[in-house]
Amino acid sequence: MNRPRLLILLGLLSLVCLTAIALPCFKHYWDLMMSKHMALGDLHVTSFEIAYRWDDGLLEFKVIDQNKGIEEKDSRIIELIREESVKILPRMLAEAHLKRAAGTFVVRIIGIEEPYSVQLAEWREPIDPDFTSLMKAAKGGDFEAVRRLLTQGMDVERTDQRGRTALMVAAQGTDVRIVKALLEAGADPNRVGPKGWTALFVATLNGRAETVEALLAAGASAHIRDEQGLTPLDYALQRKYQRIVASLRRAGARKSRGALGSLQPLQTQETKNCCLAPTRQISTRTARRNQLRRRVFRWREN
Repeated sequence: MNRPRLLILLGLLSLVCLTAIALPCFKHYWDLMMSKHMALGDLHVTSFEIAYRWDDGLLEFKVIDQNKGIEEKDSRIIELIREESVKILPRMLAEAHLKRAAGTFVVRIIGIEEPYSVQLAEWREPIDPDFTSLMKAAKGGDFEAVRRLLTQGMDVERTDQRGRTALMVAAQGTDVRIVKALLEAGADPNRVGPKGWTALFVATLNGRAETVEALLAAGASAHIRDEQGLTPLDYALQRKYQRIVASLRRAGARKSRGALGSLQPLQTQETKNCCLAPTRQISTRTARRNQLRRRVFRWREN
């Protein structure tokens, strides 16, 4: 056998040996990473999914899938989870402006024995019981479902706990047919919701030009000011939505005095809860460059 063939054969043999050694190690590592029940030296971490129902301070909860290392008889862990839930839920639901909600979240229990440590591992969006099926259909862009619910006499002016109507929810979407159907069913285009915003504000902030035009045609006021004293035109100018700016100006809208100085960053938790489109964020490099320029300017002044 010549030398090249021998080298190839030795290489293949080495590859087979390495694979045989590596596969069990990889399997062990994979099983360790995929397992939710881990023992790392003295550290013992177990994750549990919690289902809850919160009604203005009253808590109902249960641990989903008890076969994860916890038993009913271990009342201390159950009690710790309850205590942590009572701390977590009021804070998280207050940020979402909810007094009543249902949903799930995940906690971690750290430790083999007492004292245990309980930590929030994953928070999931709560379900508002006042968020009607009409709002769900409008949010999902299901025009046929919206039309069917309206035929059944669904109340178009009913609000969720944040004060939003189905029209405000629909104004964020792209299907203008849903907005028109709600308006034809008697939805008030000038109903004021969270932060003093009407459906026209929501449509403007999300850049929905056709929805803005439909709302204006149905009698939506372009002169209403929100809690900051700003109009839809101020937000349209800030975001450079030229078609919406033109529609609002045709409706007689005017820019507020000092609007540019009064405008606040829109990407906050409250705007997320109002279903607004995300704003463009300044890059880290640009922020550092601006910070350096300010320092140089102050140094020159001194």
